Amino acid sequence: MVDTLETLAGVLKEKGFNVTHQRLIIYRALMESKDHPSAEDIYNQVRQTDPIISLGTVYKSLEMFENLGLIQRVNTLYHTARYDADMSPHGHIVCRKCERIMDVFWKEPPEFPLNKSQKHGYRIDGMSIHYVGMCPECQKKKP
Repeated sequence: MVDTLETLAGVLKEKGFNVTHQRLIIYRALMESKDHPSAEDIYNQVRQTDPIISLGTVYKSLEMFENLGLIQRVNTLYHTARYDADMSPHGHIVCRKCERIMDVFWKEPPEFPLNKSQKHGYRIDGMSIHYVGMCPECQKKKP
């Protein structure tokens, strides 16, 4: 897990990528966020530090981080991708009304439910668990 910008810089160099100011501030914004931001949310935040950064740079950086296994895309079942820099084993709970995402941690990750014959020839590299429901705030609101 990459928990400092120095560690991120080392990983990028090791993998042959340039360590740029833009990549560092994008990763820092995601690392410091606990609300699983979208690319647009990250863009709006990092523009306060770097007003000339482009939305394309944010998208390309997030894609690179995801491909390197440094972040994960959170499947929200909605149209906007959301991102998480916490790569520790955990799941997510998504509010179907406001789309808020919360982390769900466990002491031991659940067993993978597929046996060898159910994998259909796939090599399984990981799994994602997410629950869908309604957050307490949305439950209080009238329909």
